[in-house]
Amino acid sequence: MLNISHAEDAYLSGRAEFEEWLQKFQAQWYAPIGEMLIKMVWESLSPDEHQALRQITPQAHDQLEQMIGGKNAGTTTRIT
Repeated sequence: MLNISHAEDAYLSGRAEFEEWLQKFQAQWYAPIGEMLIKMVWESLSPDEHQALRQITPQAHDQLEQMIGGKNAGTTTRIT
């Protein structure tokens, strides 16, 4: 026989599944915006700023440079 406990379990299970789906959806939906913002910031850095970052975290700098713009990163016009 069904009772309130069954209804609560079904509700909580459905809500948990929806929350998991929503997180995955939002991550996919907003990923291009995040990538665009990272690229804009990266390209707005001056060569001196790139050099400073390279000295602080060389591996992370190289990974970002490879991901975003290769050797041309940091040579574009600053966005103001």
